[in-house]
Amino acid sequence: MSNAMKETADGKKATEGYMTEKMENTRQALLEGGMYIGAGELENQPKLKWEQLGKADYVVSAEDASRNNADKPNSDSQDASETLPEPVILTTVVQISEDDFWLTSCGMYKGPSPMVPTLAKVKPTCVGVTPKHDVFTGNFKRASESIKKLMENAVTKDRKGILVPGGKIKFRHVLFEGQWQEVNNMEEPKKEDSGTPENESVPVEYTIEGWPVDFPETEEELRSMRNMHRVNYLNAYNEQSR
Repeated sequence: MSNAMKETADGKKATEGYMTEKMENTRQALLEGGMYIGAGELENQPKLKWEQLGKADYVVSAEDASRNNADKPNSDSQDASETLPEPVILTTVVQISEDDFWLTSCGMYKGPSPMVPTLAKVKPTCVGVTPKHDVFTGNFKRASESIKKLMENAVTKDRKGILVPGGKIKFRHVLFEGQWQEVNNMEEPKKEDSGTPENESVPVEYTIEGWPVDFPETEEELRSMRNMHRVNYLNAYNEQSR
């Protein structure tokens, strides 16, 4: 083997070793967080249950729900809502499928349709499949099984979960959020937000003014949303966390 080939092989091993260590550290951090649904039986598996919070049912920590039921004040108390458990944020690691990727800057929206009447209602999606890296490959099946179990235990009969055929996990993102508040159960614009530009600290490329769209048909509708909506952008990083 030539020196050049040996150096290349050594460099590749070093890179692979670095990525494996980084993945293992990430997995350990997720386990310590307590809500990683890819955890094994002997690890920090999250214990979850459904709890009614207001008019809807949410997944909460079983420990928080138990503590809430023990500490709940009398139903007549005005402070009863203060003891409600918080909905949990579950975590997992997936490989984003290129075949089912619709998480574009406008969700391929070209104009009103029965499913998506306005650009403001666009909710781009993508599908997560088994990760290629060995550290997380075996975790994906456990995550899918956890989601399936949660769906089966849901109170409502009309279950619309995130599992799709083949054990894949589907994600949906609300691309735009309204600058409004609920007033008497009606959605009305906030006076202070009406006609105001978005937060100046946000880079222009993450605002309505600088947001890219794939089709000319969407540009005018996007600009008309400036005073009523803001971009709900996702933070994305590469394998080096950059």
